[in-house]
Amino acid sequence: MSAATPKNIVARIHKDSLKALQNADVRAAMERLGLEQDPTTPEELRARIKKETAQWSAIIKDAGIRVQ
Repeated sequence: MSAATPKNIVARIHKDSLKALQNADVRAAMERLGLEQDPTTPEELRARIKKETAQWSAIIKDAGIRVQ
């Protein structure tokens, strides 16, 4: 999703995602794949992505890693 995604669509996806995570079969499938659940709000996720992007961008720059 991008910043241009309408808020009502983001809210619907969030609501449906939380509902899916309540399903035991979904949780079991995620566990088999080694995935961890960490439900957050769309705003918390956006902030986490922004923080991690800045963190990893700095690491990549400092390491001199270039796209090949």
